[in-house]
Amino acid sequence: MKKLIVVLAMLAAMNASAQWSKSSSGMIKDSLVYSFASIGSNIYAGANGSSNGTGRIYVSSNAGTNWSEMNALFSVVNCIAAQGSNLIVGTNGGLFITSNNGANWTGTLTGQDIISLGISGNTILAGTYSSATTYGVFRSTNNGSNWTLSDLTGKKVVCFGYIYYSVSSLFFGGSLSYGMYTSRGGGANWYGGPGPVGIGGKNVRAITSIGMNLFMGTDTGVFVSNDTGNTWTQFSLVNKVVTSLAVSGNNLFAAAGGKVYLSKNNGLSWFQKSEGLGTNVSALSLFVNGNYIYLGCNGQSVWRRLLSDIISVENISMEIPEKFSLSQNYPNPFNPTTNIRYSIPKNGMVKLVVFDALGREVETLVNETQQAGTYEASFSGSHYPSGVYFYTLSSEKYTETRKMLMLK
Repeated sequence: MKKLIVVLAMLAAMNASAQWSKSSSGMIKDSLVYSFASIGSNIYAGANGSSNGTGRIYVSSNAGTNWSEMNALFSVVNCIAAQGSNLIVGTNGGLFITSNNGANWTGTLTGQDIISLGISGNTILAGTYSSATTYGVFRSTNNGSNWTLSDLTGKKVVCFGYIYYSVSSLFFGGSLSYGMYTSRGGGANWYGGPGPVGIGGKNVRAITSIGMNLFMGTDTGVFVSNDTGNTWTQFSLVNKVVTSLAVSGNNLFAAAGGKVYLSKNNGLSWFQKSEGLGTNVSALSLFVNGNYIYLGCNGQSVWRRLLSDIISVENISMEIPEKFSLSQNYPNPFNPTTNIRYSIPKNGMVKLVVFDALGREVETLVNETQQAGTYEASFSGSHYPSGVYFYTLSSEKYTETRKMLMLK
């Protein structure tokens, strides 16, 4: 009986890892986390206490398992970024830089509220907004020692992005109420906004790219451009407020409407990936580092999830199948990874679960609403013993089960 209890406990722990889990040991429990950065093996989180408003910087050296507070307190931490060995913090009241993990800080742009940061080489872009006489995008080309105000005076730029070419690069700035701006001058001069580039009047809160595909997160969903921002298309994820975008390989993540979504086809279709978050967790910011994706939340600190878990399902065809089908896994027998392909003829809730030979649930591979199409999920048995396993696909009135064999 004791052995059985231990086995069941191990299986439960393995299954629990296939979802988001809270990862905020050492943080104030009600922290609002707006941004992340990494330097070497350290991950940094910019947080504000929802009860007292005090801004803090937390650092973790073990992939978010534990956090410790750095030697600094700010009024409000709006954004953080890494530039080489320097950690840069944007706050209400100025910008602060440390090169020794918070032991000493250098302050600059005093009196400005720093709401966004963009880093490229020695260049730092700081989006500001405050009661100061002049605000907008400040630019430094010497690691923050000196600053000049760009021609985006009076614009509230809340995010930056880049696309790199072989000989030059484009800078993008997302603003509130004025859409997207573009700079070919290293952030000194900008064009666009309400004019020919971007979508005028949009609140642009997040920018990222995959290759030459540019993505813009707005108050009404994600827009995609494949011509450096001259024209934009919205495929799905409509009418959701997007607060953050993140990329891992060809996988695009969005924090939208308080939930987490994944697209594996450049924004054409999206699947919710919020398993384990519960109803009280509202997603604010996303960050990919190492084997994990991290989520900053509104009043719920930091959560994390294995990348291999969240990207394990791939949409391989949007052609609408004639009927439900569940294919035999391949390879079979396998060691330790195998692929499972299935088709669904209409949009709906889909669940794909792996069971052991005793009928105990081992791992849930899919548990979400999906669009009609053909999908492929991967299952890794690296933590499980050799033997017979079963996998079951269920959706509305359809259920099918197949058997597979793992030999180590």
